[in-house]
Amino acid sequence: MTWHHLGTNENDSMPLGNGDLALNVWTETNGDLVLLAAKSDAWSENGQLLKLGRVRLEFSPNPFTVPGAFAQTLKLESGEVQISSGKNLVRIWVDANHLVAHVEVETESPVGLVAKSECWRTKAYHLDPKAVQQAGFFEWGNNPDGLDFDPDTRLPAQNNQIAWCHFNTRSIYPLVFAKEHLEMLLPKFTDPLWHRCFGMAMKGDRLASDGDQGLQSTRDANSFQLDLYALTQQSTTPERWRATLDQVVTATDGVSLNAARRAHRQWWADFWSRSWIRVSGTPEAEQVAQSYAMQRYLTACAGRGAQPVKFNGSLFCVGHDLPAGATSSESNHDPDYRAWGASYWNQNTRLVYWPLMAAGDSDLLAPWFNMYVAALPLARARTQTYFHHDGAAFIETLYFWGLPNVNDFGWNNPGPELQSEWMRYHIQGGLELLAQMLDRYVYTQDDAFAQDSLVPLADAVITFFPFQSCMLSGKTLME
Repeated sequence: MTWHHLGTNENDSMPLGNGDLALNVWTETNGDLVLLAAKSDAWSENGQLLKLGRVRLEFSPNPFTVPGAFAQTLKLESGEVQISSGKNLVRIWVDANHLVAHVEVETESPVGLVAKSECWRTKAYHLDPKAVQQAGFFEWGNNPDGLDFDPDTRLPAQNNQIAWCHFNTRSIYPLVFAKEHLEMLLPKFTDPLWHRCFGMAMKGDRLASDGDQGLQSTRDANSFQLDLYALTQQSTTPERWRATLDQVVTATDGVSLNAARRAHRQWWADFWSRSWIRVSGTPEAEQVAQSYAMQRYLTACAGRGAQPVKFNGSLFCVGHDLPAGATSSESNHDPDYRAWGASYWNQNTRLVYWPLMAAGDSDLLAPWFNMYVAALPLARARTQTYFHHDGAAFIETLYFWGLPNVNDFGWNNPGPELQSEWMRYHIQGGLELLAQMLDRYVYTQDDAFAQDSLVPLADAVITFFPFQSCMLSGKTLME
């Protein structure tokens, strides 16, 4: 896929990713290069999957604004974006084997480079109930208290490296348990949002820190390398998070760039060698083949992280800065916005995963299965608390830790059944998940997967249905 004109904004972006860390890459009319970073486990205190941040590269003089010479190419076969103009080249790639993104710049004549970190979450603010739902928080609709949002933390520059993060000093996790009458279970489970910290560090060859927000070249040069490192960790402070990130940077830098690039390209070569569908004969047929390859590529870019692919934008939803005081809406929003909110919807997410076994991509199924397996103890405990049996059910719209979202459950619901008429008994996703897991076992004959994941989940999900049917009908299990 090649474009021959500079872009305008985030809607002119190309996707990159290593399955966990992902980038939207685009250019703007002035020749700036912009990178919007995301990570599969960047969950805020509100259970919202946030972006990591945005980086802008400015060249002086800019070698990519020459009319008629520009090209931006997405190279699916190697997981790279290349931007060129004559003999000037920028290569951007997210290392398939490490949590780092590389930007390599080569120019015919020496240029200066400024790399700025751009954060839009700069202040704490509160949204009233109407604004919350308008801003894409489906699961917080009807909450009479509205919702608070916290800013990012920008850390002091050190050793010509800048870093920033989002540190959760609170969590909605206890509130969800309380609203769903499960407070007694809280001591048995670890809050996955409390003190979760996620963000990035940025440094580069021939680049020095310029305050706490950016880097700039120490002199004009024909080549630069900019590296973006990512980390998510539950930590006591942002400073401790940074100390761990420094170790990640050191370990990552222990692999030479050339060796990392070779291994990265080999991963993508192996991926494309698993299977392929190539249709030809007419332009329409070739477009179908390209679209199939593109979708498979997108799943690989976002499907190897701690959580499954989000159905509403994956890691590639985009947005822009809003005027002061403005809040996001469907037509005008910041990069964190997602229509239909932060919950996982099984009926939508399953469609990403059904083709993967036939394509030979069984490894990309792991986050999808693992989310439910990890949530199984809580799902069992929830059923035991409500209905006093050993089954487990997964409601259609759930947080990644396994509970239904509060908007569907009901903010003042006195009982255990969801108040949402749409989601109250919408639990068949668990059965479809088992069908997908059985497909994986048929293909792989992985006995450890069957013993540790498939059988425990099947036992709990299948147990739930006869008990629940009896309860709804007023009959005993024997009847």
